[in-house]
Amino acid sequence: MRWIFVALVVSGCPVPEPVEDAGTLPDGGPCPKELVLGTETELREFVTMAEGSELKINAGPQGGWHVWVSVRATAWSKTGTLSYVLRSGGVVVSAPLRIELGEAFLDSITCGWERRSDALTFTGVGENFRGAGGEVEMTYEAFGVAPTVVKRGVILR
Repeated sequence: MRWIFVALVVSGCPVPEPVEDAGTLPDGGPCPKELVLGTETELREFVTMAEGSELKINAGPQGGWHVWVSVRATAWSKTGTLSYVLRSGGVVVSAPLRIELGEAFLDSITCGWERRSDALTFTGVGENFRGAGGEVEMTYEAFGVAPTVVKRGVILR
């Protein structure tokens, strides 16, 4: 009877997802494990967000204000969640943005995936932050893996 109980408990416990083999680069080297925070160009191309780079504030068609955020992931699972927040002067100035990766459209790239063109929306008038410093924070969370946080200081333009 004791073994039946143990079997029921073990079979009902969640198990972390297996680590996916990221593969190799075209030159034969192993794919690096990277989670890169980015934005996009006017042509919707991925641009790495470097520390201190300018991040364009956009006026939305319904009167809101936003910045574009993107992510490029190599050797990371396509499941889990991405969360973004924008701060300025130490205060959160964006509405919460949370993306469930299992349901999201992801573009395949060498060794991984990327997701471009997510609007991180200001909670107030974005125009008021032009020229101010800010910080974009992205958190990747998946079952069985410690959350990974990537932050970049930016100048809002």
